[in-house]
Amino acid sequence: MADFYLKMFGISLLLTLFIEIGLAYSLRIRGKSLLIVALVNILTNPAIVFLTWFFGMGFPLEILPEICVMAIEGLIYFLFNKREGYEIKRPFIYSAVFNTISYGAGIVLQLLTGGNL
Repeated sequence: MADFYLKMFGISLLLTLFIEIGLAYSLRIRGKSLLIVALVNILTNPAIVFLTWFFGMGFPLEILPEICVMAIEGLIYFLFNKREGYEIKRPFIYSAVFNTISYGAGIVLQLLTGGNL
């Protein structure tokens, strides 16, 4: 059973961090701002994975909490932009793009593995 939870939370978080930090870095987000991208995902990813699993949400219902996460992450990025040393210029657009790509990658991975991840 522990193996199930490790896969459910661990793979999702690692994939999300890899994709979203990579995207942020490719868009020249560096330093403290890159750290915020990582920390925001460490905060939101396990929560959304748990909620969609607990409530048995599958596609397309799981898109609703994903949209909420996009808004929350965008708001956090926006609030940090008010502080010196943070530089995510279009926080809500970045959040939407980052989350759409990482969510899509998760769907593709599930399809490729037959849902065995």
